[in-house]
Amino acid sequence: MNQRFSFYVEQHRKLIADAIKLAGKPGKLNLYLEIGAARGESLAAAMEIMAETGCDWAVLAADIPGGWEYNADALRQNIGKQLGILAGTPELLMVESGKASVCISEGGGKDVIAWMKAQGLFAALVFIDGCHEQECAKSDFEAVEPVTLAGSVVMFHDSGECDEGGLQPHLHKGCGVRSALHSLDLLPCTRMGWMLLTDTPKTQAGMTIFRRVE
Repeated sequence: MNQRFSFYVEQHRKLIADAIKLAGKPGKLNLYLEIGAARGESLAAAMEIMAETGCDWAVLAADIPGGWEYNADALRQNIGKQLGILAGTPELLMVESGKASVCISEGGGKDVIAWMKAQGLFAALVFIDGCHEQECAKSDFEAVEPVTLAGSVVMFHDSGECDEGGLQPHLHKGCGVRSALHSLDLLPCTRMGWMLLTDTPKTQAGMTIFRRVE
């Protein structure tokens, strides 16, 4: 195991790698969006994999000040020289090959998505790992959906059955990522334009992955 990363990142490394290989398109700059940058572990792991694929990637990530597990020093250490900018407002973000631009603002991922829309940018791959309360996970996907295209891949973390219910610090409600997927008609996957690729319902810190098909 890579000692830089937690067990929960390493246990899904193959799934993340498969998603990156599926979403990345040769000959263009692909955009990866991560909601819930935290300590930068999953971000750094994804960037390591991206560097091995031969496809060109730029990275945008977001968190909120005081977010659960957000740690600026750890994030800087984990991403290292690949950190392009750690910004307080999305206006400072950059889309640069091989670099991660991270926005820490009250609006978190929604601030970054609004900036992407203004720039006409779309994400090839999205990792949703922000607040795990049902309404937050649901609203994160609803915000992300307009900045995806056919072929885009969206990953949810902590979506296993056994992840449900743990108290979250945001609104002091229980973890409800899997409940959010049901409310979005993603489980079972009947939401128009999406297909289920992977689900690990019995795994702690589970992963569920979808691909946009139209």
